[in-house]
Amino acid sequence: MATDREHIAALEARVAELEGQLAGSRRHRRPLGRRGVVVLVTSLLILFSGMGVLFYFLFSSSVEGRVLVTLPDGVRIESHELGCRAGTGWVPPFLGVELVPTVASGTRIRVQGSYAKGGSVLVLDAQDRVLATFPAGACPELTWSTDTTSTRINGVRALDATLSGRCTTAGATLEAEVVAKTCH
Repeated sequence: MATDREHIAALEARVAELEGQLAGSRRHRRPLGRRGVVVLVTSLLILFSGMGVLFYFLFSSSVEGRVLVTLPDGVRIESHELGCRAGTGWVPPFLGVELVPTVASGTRIRVQGSYAKGGSVLVLDAQDRVLATFPAGACPELTWSTDTTSTRINGVRALDATLSGRCTTAGATLEAEVVAKTCH
């Protein structure tokens, strides 16, 4: 039978053996080093620039088409390059979009509501005076719609809109083929 001292010595030897195994199994992390930092920074830049491109395409407005307005006094307003703004961000807000020519004429085409629900298309000047009105029902060949999207930008609900056809009322004529997406 082993004495207490032999038993204690055997236990101490076993503890030392287990500590050695434990120390050997631990992996020490090396610092990243210069190469690791460069790889990390480059990866983060690629990730964030990719997210920036994604957000740009996700939240940018696009308008395709053309608008031609002839006013009663003979003035013609024609634009192939349009931008758009949602009426939900205006005070007071309205369900619709404003089509804004990219040239600085100050004239805007406001598409309010939808053709089926009794909206209207207004031509406004820079001082918000109505130059021409095209109400729903006045011209059966002119149709439009505005639809809310699931996108909010700065608390403003983005809208999609379409405007197509031809209409003449009170001496003013509107011809349009426009599709606007994510107006905000």
